[in-house]
Amino acid sequence: MSVEFIAEYERENKTATVFSRNNVYEIDFYENKQSIGTISYPDNSIYYVEDAAYNYVTDVMTKETVEKYKKVSQNTWQTPNRILY
Repeated sequence: MSVEFIAEYERENKTATVFSRNNVYEIDFYENKQSIGTISYPDNSIYYVEDAAYNYVTDVMTKETVEKYKKVSQNTWQTPNRILY
């Protein structure tokens, strides 16, 4: 597995860490230093992904949004009303 750290955004009790894992951008989201989930962005640009990280730490993207779209396991993602494999 290839992992490349890209950026980290932090504000108050929230952190969003941007990575490229196997050429797919992902963000690890934290609140109070506890992981709340990882969202994969396979079809988005780095600019979109970094905007999402910034939006999370500035409260534009909510914890509920992260929980709604987070990866369930290594190869599955949770999306509204279904799980993709």
